[in-house]
Amino acid sequence: MEGVNCLTLLVDGKRDGLGCLYKLFAKDLFKYGLSICGNSNEVSECIHDFFVFLWENRAKLGNIANPKAYLFLSFKRKLIKQIEKQKNIDDLDIKYEQQFFETSVEEELIIEESEKEYLNKLAVALKTLSDREREVVHLKYFEKYSNEEISKHLDINNQSVRNLLYRAIQNLRKNL
Repeated sequence: MEGVNCLTLLVDGKRDGLGCLYKLFAKDLFKYGLSICGNSNEVSECIHDFFVFLWENRAKLGNIANPKAYLFLSFKRKLIKQIEKQKNIDDLDIKYEQQFFETSVEEELIIEESEKEYLNKLAVALKTLSDREREVVHLKYFEKYSNEEISKHLDINNQSVRNLLYRAIQNLRKNL
């Protein structure tokens, strides 16, 4: 709920609200942006522009129940628009991207609920893994480590990393 308080401050025209949102979400937005485009300079620039946009349009924000979901969706749209401009994508791709983002509020809520439901199932499935399997999955898919980095980090050989990942994925598939 802390994000809601920050957003309220922002809508009220207080710069502390913008700073609070930045502190809460900038790192996660950066990681999310990297997963979309992979260019840290482009993502950093987009985050800066995005927070300037939030400040300039704060009066239009209104009552947002889930600031994190709103920020991530808005940031994704802004980043993809920025990528389109820089890469000069052909008209077919632009039409596809526009269709992708023209979703109704109901569709967004359905998508959000589906994602929450899946994340809950994933959390339950992750709890069924052994500690070592969970650690390898976390390093591989959440921290984006390579198998070699995982083997060095955990002080095990590459084949053990592959075996742990294989077993973990099999267990997750079975439990999802």
